Amino acid sequence: MKVWPTAFFAALLTCATTLLAPPSAVAATAWVDYPFFRDSVPVYNALGVSGTTTAAHRWEVGTGIDLVPVSSDPYRGITIRWSSARSGTKVGGWVEVGKWYQTGPNGGFEIGDCTVNVNTNVGGVGRPYGKWLAAIVSHEVAHCLGHWDHAAYPHIMRPFISKNEALAGTAWIPTATDLARIRVAYTTN
Repeated sequence: MKVWPTAFFAALLTCATTLLAPPSAVAATAWVDYPFFRDSVPVYNALGVSGTTTAAHRWEVGTGIDLVPVSSDPYRGITIRWSSARSGTKVGGWVEVGKWYQTGPNGGFEIGDCTVNVNTNVGGVGRPYGKWLAAIVSHEVAHCLGHWDHAAYPHIMRPFISKNEALAGTAWIPTATDLARIRVAYTTN
């Protein structure tokens, strides 16, 4: 009969304790680029760009509604979260705009904070993962950045307009300009 050393059981106990431990109250944050596949993804703007209130303008070319530039304040910018408020419906995601700030003499506006909600249970599909999660979040982030008209920018917005499918389209692939203006932070918890 094999006798296991005490160190083996100590290591096993340590491993089990680590796996069963509750998540830390202080979450670690790391920066990533699109696409991302995390449950909690706070998004912060890298650069501030003045804009107008014209909904159809593109934020990529320096127009449209832009984010207040933030780098560390989690209460300003875009926060992405799972939500069960519309669980079971065919809605993949939606945005909540909490506050707006008028910033310039030309009527420019910046978004103070914008929450992207991702449905925890899309009817007929379940919880979105992988490319669907990336696509939904990208779509809603685009709304926060000023893409209010779904039909105006089909490469970003229109693929998600579908009466026959709960989720249609593919993930938005951001340009180099996009990535220069957005940094995505995911919180591991």
